[in-house]
Amino acid sequence: MHPCDYANTLSGRNPFGSGIQVYFSKDLFEKLILVGGDCMGKQMDEELAGAYNYFFESTKYSVPAKSYEGFHQFNYSPLGIYRRANWVATMRAPTTKFWGAEIYSNANRFGRYQSHGTLEITYKGSVAQSGYPGNGTGGGWDWNVVPGTTTVHYSSWQEMMPNKNLTDRFDQFTKTKNFSGALSWGEYGVFATDFDQIDTWGSQRFTATNLVFRKSMYAFDNMIISLGSGISSSGTYDASMITATNLFQQLTSSASGKLLLNGTEITMPHSSSVASTQDNWLLSPQGTGYFIPQGNDAVELRFGAQKSPVESGADYASPATTANAAKAYINHGVKPSGKSYAFVVIPGTNATEMQTLSAQMANGGGSIYQIHSQSGNLHALTYKPKNITAYTFYGASFNQTFGIVKSSTAEHLLMHRPDVQTGRQYFAASNPNLKPVADTTYGWKSSSSQTTLTLYGEWLPVEAVPGVQFHAPANGETQITLTFSEGEAIYFALKRPDDTAVEKTEKSDLFKIINHKNELIISPKSDLNEDTEIRIYSTSGQLMYQKKMLYFDNSLTVDLNNFTNGVYYGRIAGKNINYNFKWIHSK
Repeated sequence: MHPCDYANTLSGRNPFGSGIQVYFSKDLFEKLILVGGDCMGKQMDEELAGAYNYFFESTKYSVPAKSYEGFHQFNYSPLGIYRRANWVATMRAPTTKFWGAEIYSNANRFGRYQSHGTLEITYKGSVAQSGYPGNGTGGGWDWNVVPGTTTVHYSSWQEMMPNKNLTDRFDQFTKTKNFSGALSWGEYGVFATDFDQIDTWGSQRFTATNLVFRKSMYAFDNMIISLGSGISSSGTYDASMITATNLFQQLTSSASGKLLLNGTEITMPHSSSVASTQDNWLLSPQGTGYFIPQGNDAVELRFGAQKSPVESGADYASPATTANAAKAYINHGVKPSGKSYAFVVIPGTNATEMQTLSAQMANGGGSIYQIHSQSGNLHALTYKPKNITAYTFYGASFNQTFGIVKSSTAEHLLMHRPDVQTGRQYFAASNPNLKPVADTTYGWKSSSSQTTLTLYGEWLPVEAVPGVQFHAPANGETQITLTFSEGEAIYFALKRPDDTAVEKTEKSDLFKIINHKNELIISPKSDLNEDTEIRIYSTSGQLMYQKKMLYFDNSLTVDLNNFTNGVYYGRIAGKNINYNFKWIHSK
């Protein structure tokens, strides 16, 4: 992806054209690298130089290109980015404090749905090559159908503008919800939002649609699995306005690829409703695949010429710009209640791969994924090839009958992966809800939040982690309290009580340490030629043991009978020695 191009959901008040590009030249980037180097007393800022080599596909600087592939979360933005070599998936939705669109006088007049739970796929090259309007005005783009969003489709362009005119402002926030954002776990990640539509900005600006939905997106191995639930809308608006979850919209040209439905080419003009009595798959002209499993609402598929006004709204009464467009959306009907959806997005694919993947995902996810929950306060699924289970807790959820997590007391995002060989359990967690509170200086500030997890099985921590409080296992269960701050992720691991391995915490290998029953045996691997002191601390910093080991001693044995179960840290220190280790004690 070229560094100057990015998704429409990030473009602010000026969609497409000049608004979707940041003109940041190589020359300016190179100057920053030099300035950063000067500040650090080096020839160059090596991190920026690595970024330069990556984004500009350059070898100008003598540092490895810094890879930005993988999933990225942004703790003070309701945003998730999933990046690969030639494509980027962008996921975003607003909160009460972070807007989803800016609508100004004669600017972005139809931007109401710019960030309504977007899932946009952009490719390396120009915005037009990704299926966006290349005319700089947005003309010919159906403003109702922003990829990934859930929206109420307007049948009148005038109704879609704030106060039905060309001048009144509107900033799109949510009405009450602040749970929107992401969790990154390296190559994998989750984005989720709990959304409620607001129609006012100082005063009533739109006829109320009362649109609400919950959606989550799970990124694994070049695919995004998207779930939605609780989709409802109501009000006095026109009965022609359906509510839909939009899969894609791409403006096409002679350079575009084919539009395929289950392997069959769709040609212009085309309009059909594809029933969900079977699994279906689509391949967009830009090469993005969509797998829509059986059981969804019908998919509306359109391919042909369409007219729509430019983003300034100047021609709203009689749009002048025509474009050829391929688009597809899941039709939830007029004023639906409690609707849901599931689909999988595979960027940068082809017909052969989609045929294979569709067969692998048949019958409820097949060998690729399994959905465990998609209602109430919980979305959860397992990505089978890597045995990762991902959870979106929208609130308290109890007595789950799948996976290791029995219950959670509050909203958050969670991912879990067991290590079959070691028996250890690995977790990543975050709460994107910043819990805003009033602040006299800045208007608002974030505050912390907590959730308590109940896990099946008795577990102990591999190591102490800030924000993670472990409670003593009992009755075949373990409770863990997570404290979240400023949307940042927490990573932690668990082990069985009988897993007593000692781990060194630095690169040197001077000592052999064995945890044997209620004894810790410490032996130098070679002559040390100096006396050392052994100190052992609890996780709270309490000194539990202290003794000298003379340079000629072959070993030292620490009696652990008076140690309670838990994590302990050891230090072996001498004039030239500083050796650290840790272990979990279990009687």
